[in-house]
Amino acid sequence: MLQKYFGALYPAKEAVEQILKPRDGYTPIILDVGAGSGGWAIDMSLQFPHCEVIGLDLVPPKIREVAVPDNCWFEIDDGNLSFTHWTNKFDLIHVRCINEGIQDFPTFFNNLAQTMKPGALFIIGCGTFQFYDKNEQPYQDVKEGEEGFSWVQKWFREVSRHYINIHSTSPGLNPESISAEMWWETWAANNPNFVNINMLNMKTRIGNWSSEPSEEIACADELCKLDIFMLIQSYIPLMSSSGYPPETIEHWSKVRIPGPT
Repeated sequence: MLQKYFGALYPAKEAVEQILKPRDGYTPIILDVGAGSGGWAIDMSLQFPHCEVIGLDLVPPKIREVAVPDNCWFEIDDGNLSFTHWTNKFDLIHVRCINEGIQDFPTFFNNLAQTMKPGALFIIGCGTFQFYDKNEQPYQDVKEGEEGFSWVQKWFREVSRHYINIHSTSPGLNPESISAEMWWETWAANNPNFVNINMLNMKTRIGNWSSEPSEEIACADELCKLDIFMLIQSYIPLMSSSGYPPETIEHWSKVRIPGPT
């Protein structure tokens, strides 16, 4: 989905392609933290066959119907641990959608900084639990039936509250990790290893309800809608374990995503 918005597998297209450009006698190395399915790492290894790509996650990737290129491999490890075995190794580090799993982001940033070569590029991104109306105004925390109510916003706000509760009461977990993106820029600026820091905030439509976008953007909008549906379903076990009544969870999880309101 994001590839259709960026026109590439990554933001900062020119910077990424500059740092990964082929050079005689040199092999750029990429680290993908929180590799998940392994799709991004594999796609990058195909796009940049002269690079090495390492995918890192707590569990092996579920790779289907595609061969892993020789210049790509995966390692099982915890991003909360230090990376002293990778000191001064990477030209590009990519991190996406791992907020809930990181215990201490400033330490995480510093550990990754030690693995970066001078002039390396660090890209981190995630979605948020805040949704917006057609005028790009945030949905508020209001009750069902009140003006401005959104079932989708209600669901994700409850998920966020549950995560905050877990992180507030569990040793080693920081409640700030739930909305860590709010502090990324500050944490990076406070670390002398990071310079030329840029923050990109981007809104995407949930479903193709606009008559204006191109075919590529319309496709991305529909993919976003599908992602939201799948994400809602994926949080059902979490909400069940938190004590919400089954009938409430069933009602919330079956809501439909309408057009603009």
